[in-house]
Amino acid sequence: MKPALSLVNILTNLLNGAPRNSIELDEFDDETDKRIGTTVRFEPAVKRFIELQATHLGISNQEFVSMTLKAVMNATLQPQSNQLELMTDRFIEIFDAHGIAMADIPRLVPVIQKSDLLSKKTLLDKLSDDVIATVAELFFVDPLWLKGTSDRPHNLSGKRWYKRVDSIAISLAKYSRQCRGVRVLLVSKNGTNYQQLKEAKDKEDAIPAHVMGVVIQLDRSVNGINFTTYDVWEAERWNYAPCRHYLKCIALFCEKAGIFCDGATVATEQLSAFFIGNVLAVSALNYGRGVWHADQFLWGDDRNTELDELDYVRNFYKEKKLDKYILAIQQPQRVKDWEAFYRGDIQIDTD
Repeated sequence: MKPALSLVNILTNLLNGAPRNSIELDEFDDETDKRIGTTVRFEPAVKRFIELQATHLGISNQEFVSMTLKAVMNATLQPQSNQLELMTDRFIEIFDAHGIAMADIPRLVPVIQKSDLLSKKTLLDKLSDDVIATVAELFFVDPLWLKGTSDRPHNLSGKRWYKRVDSIAISLAKYSRQCRGVRVLLVSKNGTNYQQLKEAKDKEDAIPAHVMGVVIQLDRSVNGINFTTYDVWEAERWNYAPCRHYLKCIALFCEKAGIFCDGATVATEQLSAFFIGNVLAVSALNYGRGVWHADQFLWGDDRNTELDELDYVRNFYKEKKLDKYILAIQQPQRVKDWEAFYRGDIQIDTD
């Protein structure tokens, strides 16, 4: 389920295109200027919203409206301040989204102390480029999103597996070495089942595209803090045979390497945004056993609804010569130079 936006975030989105003018805030003195009385008529739904929010905050309806409009004024006339507040909000948000208590943040980012989290101003001074880079790497988010200068949480540039299946094999070897647990999720829309996928295979472009993408789920442990995060890769059409063959090739690689591979879903209305990085993966991904099982496409009996492709997929896998990456996953000590390995220079001791 998509997390609810806070009032601050909603206002921030509304203000992106707000007009600027030459008003200076210090032209007005709150202590000496007289309050201006006015009457504003609200639609019933808006009026009810104001009443609920005011009650929640323990203030009058008038005070809530005044406070909200003042926040709009400040954010409009002082956009730099608004961006910095968004930066601190997103820093806290990314930990919260991953189920990490605020008290545990210093264990993941030692430069930050618990007392720094009591004040946005103090926290802001600690959010250096190095801290932002560390957090971005931990949770696979775009540093620009953390800084409040981009609305796209994930930068998926270069996250391609189609015709580059070796790239995902290298990543799986890397993560297997670094993380407590690694699994691959083939992600599609809610309600995906074998019958829908077979129809997409058989009818190809005669029906709307059934989009399928790859996400690597990582179970991490840093300084005693355990959390799960997601590395989102591209999505392609199951309808298109070459894309489908690469997806099945990835599933076969996982089976041979001993990496769990299964199906997962994203809300249908979020799927497109998810695979261009516009949705925070940890919040949007619906993962649960029993959705559908990717390894069923590798079974050699009638339970495999696409059994007619199995021999082709096995030969396709052999052509890609991926077994060397499996050796790196299962016997990492054989890799001579891991930094070179990550760059694609595969040097493995086979003796």
